[in-house]
Amino acid sequence: MKKNVLLLLGFLCLTQLNFAQSFEFTADKIDIPYERFVLPNGLTLLVHEDHKAPIVAVNVWYHVGSKNEKPGKSGFAHLFEHLMFNGSENYNDDYFQALERIGGTDLNGTTNSDRTNYFQNVPVAALDQVLFLESDRMGHLLGAVDQELLDEQRGVVQNEKRQGENQPYGKQWDLLTKAMYPKGHPYSWTVIGEMEDLNAASLEDVHEWFKAYYGAANAVVAVAGDIDPQEVYKKVLNYFGDIPSGPTIERQEVNIPVHNGDTYQVYQDRVPETRILFAWNTPQFGHKEDIHFDLIASILTSGKNSRLYKKLVYEDQTASSVVSFQASSEIASGFMTWANVKPGVDPEKVRMQLQTEIDRLINEGPTEAELKRVKAAYFSSFIKGLERIGGFGGVSDILASNETYFGDASYYKTVLKYVEEAGIQDIQNTAKKWLTQGKHTLVCNPFPEYDVVKSTVDRSKLPELGAPKSSKFPELEREKLSNGLNIVLAKRKGVSTVVMRLMVDAGYKTDHLASPGTAALAMNLLDEGTKDLTSLEINEQLQLLGASISTFSNQDNSTVYMNTLKPSLDASIDIFADVILNPAFPAKEFDRLKVEQINNIKNEKSQPFPMALRVMNKLLYGDGHPYSNPYTGTGYESTVDKLTREDILKFYDSWMKPNNATIVVTGDVEMSELKSKLQKSLGKWKKGSVPEITFTKPKTNTKNTLYLMNRPESLQSVIIAGYLTEKYGGVSEIALEQMVSILGGDFTSRINMNLREDKHWAYGAGGLVLGSKEERPFIVYAPVQTDKSAESVTELRKEISEFVTTRPASQEELDKVKTNQILKLPGQWETNSSVNSSVANLVRYDLPDDYYQKYDGNVRNLSIEDIKKVSNVVVKPDEVNWFMVGDRAKIANKLDELGFDAIIEIDADGNPIEPSVKTPEKEIKN
Repeated sequence: MKKNVLLLLGFLCLTQLNFAQSFEFTADKIDIPYERFVLPNGLTLLVHEDHKAPIVAVNVWYHVGSKNEKPGKSGFAHLFEHLMFNGSENYNDDYFQALERIGGTDLNGTTNSDRTNYFQNVPVAALDQVLFLESDRMGHLLGAVDQELLDEQRGVVQNEKRQGENQPYGKQWDLLTKAMYPKGHPYSWTVIGEMEDLNAASLEDVHEWFKAYYGAANAVVAVAGDIDPQEVYKKVLNYFGDIPSGPTIERQEVNIPVHNGDTYQVYQDRVPETRILFAWNTPQFGHKEDIHFDLIASILTSGKNSRLYKKLVYEDQTASSVVSFQASSEIASGFMTWANVKPGVDPEKVRMQLQTEIDRLINEGPTEAELKRVKAAYFSSFIKGLERIGGFGGVSDILASNETYFGDASYYKTVLKYVEEAGIQDIQNTAKKWLTQGKHTLVCNPFPEYDVVKSTVDRSKLPELGAPKSSKFPELEREKLSNGLNIVLAKRKGVSTVVMRLMVDAGYKTDHLASPGTAALAMNLLDEGTKDLTSLEINEQLQLLGASISTFSNQDNSTVYMNTLKPSLDASIDIFADVILNPAFPAKEFDRLKVEQINNIKNEKSQPFPMALRVMNKLLYGDGHPYSNPYTGTGYESTVDKLTREDILKFYDSWMKPNNATIVVTGDVEMSELKSKLQKSLGKWKKGSVPEITFTKPKTNTKNTLYLMNRPESLQSVIIAGYLTEKYGGVSEIALEQMVSILGGDFTSRINMNLREDKHWAYGAGGLVLGSKEERPFIVYAPVQTDKSAESVTELRKEISEFVTTRPASQEELDKVKTNQILKLPGQWETNSSVNSSVANLVRYDLPDDYYQKYDGNVRNLSIEDIKKVSNVVVKPDEVNWFMVGDRAKIANKLDELGFDAIIEIDADGNPIEPSVKTPEKEIKN
């Protein structure tokens, strides 16, 4: 039983205790006489005589509560308490009915985190019946607990849980429990338990719980009333003496969590007022500082003169009620205080008032008058409560609780001594020690009152779409600096950001003239320090300006990208130019990023999609092609390991020239102003000659070949079907985009609907054209469950083939993807960054300046003949090569049946592995 309840109730009256007529209360003068017996089976019996009325209280405590439960078994202790009231083997009837027939009062049972108790007051003449009933359910219960009873009481407990949570602020306790105790702590679940755990409780679980914890040696029986101790002992020995002691029990040690820092949580409930609650982890039940917190709670909120009541409720009238208490438990406790905020008052004001009063107590301690007042109230409450022999806080309850928790039924004297001896400094020290540690703030806000209005919507069909508005793309302006740097401006008024993108005609293709991985490493290193600024200093200055810079490459370009704010544009351009013109390529940063890039390669080799992308270019373009290195640009471990700082300098000196670059700017800036700023910052950049890269015809001679990459224990196989199609602009790009959307680009595309929605073999599947200026891969892909690898290849083949034979794109499909594309265009160009990205595409692929101004209209005018025309050029079922990453041992046996011209097992760098998975008659590839 919780101590704060215990102290409100009790048994003897003040006059019976022979106190001197003084308001100075002392613990030594309070005594509850009792006799203690221990039965041979370990049962502890406590007997107190009180002959003022012919009644007797019987209080039985079991030292088991929710903290003895295991994760996933929450609520067992409380569920079992319910089962104990529904009959035993020798009295299989409702316990309440039995007690009502003999005049029982103060009858109940309760469970908390540490103990379970059962208590009742009855006429003395009924003592034997009560002892029979209590002993029968202690020693002879399981025969009466069957599945029907378990299901019945499980439902009762679940409705008790619902009833509690249905009360105003009823979610508070579950939220607090989880917030104050880490997962796995014995107090990290509520006493009543979780619904799913209660549903999972089996009859066997319940029986094992009883056997483990309801033995005689784990119980205390307290009897108080008009009885003789020796006679009671004989009766108890007779009724309880044959009950086994039970097994050994593990006792948890004190375990007070450390709440690192303040935490904050907000929830809503259907309540009239906001509640602001503070909670701290505090010492365990019975500790001196635990008792101090009882006094602190009274100082804060007990009575009209308490600090929080006087300040918030009485004087400022910002709160309607205030509460504080120490929730004491056996291995850790919690101190809580809350205020209900009056409607119309700012909750933040009340929160600050609460904190101010807590801080004042910490810094100043209580006054002498406050301490005397709360001590007097504490003793008075205890003394007045001693008049009762049973029920919550009666003498039998006090004796049983102290014996259970402390092994000493008289421990209440120690508690009262702690109260008596507590001084101002003691209270202040306790408050300072615990209330300055991290606290949890829990705020409950009223759920707003909402209403509905009558609707005239016809929900039998979707509303017709309105006429879509044409999207607008800013007109482009062009200029050139004296050193040859091209400027492209997309001016957008009224937008506070400015985006700059320096595009250098370099990218991963330059590794063709160097070593794989050079361009990626060089651009990653570019912004890691200049001649005057370190990497960290660059980052700090950019943060102060609200700007960011990133440097990277793709197949065709190397890019320096900046996103900044218009007010800080000048200072941002200075850093942007410093990064471009004065890179230091520090040796330590080179070493660090080189190791990172090698680690990135290793990570790519462990992930199914990157594994395939790394080797695909090599096998589609052939060795010696500028695009033949890994599509990811990271290169190979062996090539990156050999890179030196001099290789990075050579890349910079060869490619980073103003006459080999274009700067794309988007924002609210005039071209004349922009050109002036750029001339001042980047005009000193010296132009020069740039190496030429010749794109030869790809040398791939294979088709209908499967390249297999073994990834043991893969749960899926990643399948990519790919081949090279026309360079950018070789066909209508707008028609190509819509064709891809129909076949594999959208969620409702043919490939995704087939493999995901119809077959359920994949989470997502589709197709796309990879970005490259020259000939580029058109791929379809599907990560599928391993046992459907071969079947998925068959389905992908069917989708590709039928698209240009028996089932070409339909008008309905075209209308759907066109509408989708048109409607999403305005959102696609919402930000300066997205507009800048489109202009960058325009620059990369040499598109006309009005390409995006006309884009909307060109999509609208697209015909089904346009789609079929581009399909016949791009979709080439007979030229497809296949790449598969999966568990070779699980998928190889079915691959022979798919009719590939060759199946070649390759390693993570695209090199053949001996022997081949298959040796077909048509062709052998090793």
